[in-house]
Amino acid sequence: MQKSLVDNDVALKLSQYFLIDEFFQVSGGPESVYILPTLKFRFHLGDDQKALKYTRGETELDTLRAFVSSVNEIDTEPSNALLSEFTDIDEIDSGEAVLFALTASDDNSLTVTGDKRALIALAGLGIAKGVSGRLSGRLKCLEQAVAEMLIACHQSEVIEKVAGKGWDRSLRACFSSREPQVILEGLNSYYRDLNRNCGYLLAPFPPSG
Repeated sequence: MQKSLVDNDVALKLSQYFLIDEFFQVSGGPESVYILPTLKFRFHLGDDQKALKYTRGETELDTLRAFVSSVNEIDTEPSNALLSEFTDIDEIDSGEAVLFALTASDDNSLTVTGDKRALIALAGLGIAKGVSGRLSGRLKCLEQAVAEMLIACHQSEVIEKVAGKGWDRSLRACFSSREPQVILEGLNSYYRDLNRNCGYLLAPFPPSG
């Protein structure tokens, strides 16, 4: 079973767009999804008033809480030696460092991240430390994940959930046309640009048929 290690930003946006069910469909179900233990603290899920500053809606907050309760919380730690390869880079925060290190140490896992700065920083880390060999093809950006949903799930429902919502700048731009093929081309354009800038470490963009 392949594990999807989801960063905090992606978890929040999936909840804001109500794309949890679609994400489970393309990632193998909640039992395959893992989140950082910091997520509930990062978004203050125990305090409605503080949490709503992030989710910006009660239904979105309920969705995020349901997501957290249905998936796995990461309870293993990467080796200090491997973790230090990522924590030494300013653009990679502690949460992303853990996800990258765990993915690098487990061939059956991949990281789904919305942190483009962190992904680009991996290119700077380079082959000298072996990062390309351990992470190549096992990183996904948000645009990839949404493209998978658009291809595998009910297109009209995905478009309705995402179009016109301002939670993510690139998704808002890509979904402005509401035409599936045009949306996919837009998502692929963002993907290609990011993949080039992060040293071509991203998993392949999903085929549309």
